[in-house]
Order: sequence, then C-alpha cells, then structure tokens
Amino acid sequence: MINVCLPYVVLEELLPKLSAHYWMQSPNKERNEREEGNLKRSVHKADLLIQTILGTSTLTVEELMYLKAGDVLELGQSVHDPLVTNVGEKPKYYVQPGRKKQRIAVQVREEIKEDVDDE
Repeated sequence: MINVCLPYVVLEELLPKLSAHYWMQSPNKERNEREEGNLKRSVHKADLLIQTILGTSTLTVEELMYLKAGDVLELGQSVHDPLVTNVGEKPKYYVQPGRKKQRIAVQVREEIKEDVDDE
C-alpha cells in the first residue's frame, strides 16, 4: 500500500469533477472504430468455461477405489429431464444430450432466464 499526499491547492480545481454526480451527467465518450475492433478481438479470444452436468452420484471412498471399466454408476437424473449447461458458473441453458457426427454433444432447448433481483 502507498499513501500519496498532494496539496489541496493542486486538487482544488479537480475536486468537483471527482464526484459520482459529475460522472453521471457527463456525456458518454464514443469509441472509435479501431478501439471497438480491438475490444471485439480481445473478447473473441477470451476463454470461457462451459459445462453440462450429466448427473450426480454419491460413493464411499471404498466404492471409488474399486471402480473399474464397465461399472455402471446410477446418476440422480432422469433421462427424460433436460440437463443444465453452465456458462462460467451460472446456469444458462436447458439442453438435451446427443451426438453430432462421432462426437458427444448437447442441443440447446431453452435459455434459462436470469432473475433481475439476483444481480
């Protein structure tokens, strides 16, 4: 941490401009096209965690130790219920599991609406 001391005389003209009221009243700066392009490129390159939980199960440590290929775990999820896909850590979509070509995939069925009160 660092403390910086400046004489009041130096800050006197700036103090009125430091209030929240001043910032809310001043017109918004418009971005130029180059600045906007740079921002878009940065956002497009950002990594984003997306995960779909197929279900959950509870095992003892002993059961976990003896798991082997071919064992079946019962998940607390009906095959008829949609799954939830999280974007970041927030639930975002109801999805249906399936395949696309030779890959496991999910199909988005519905967007989960955010409650305005939660923000």
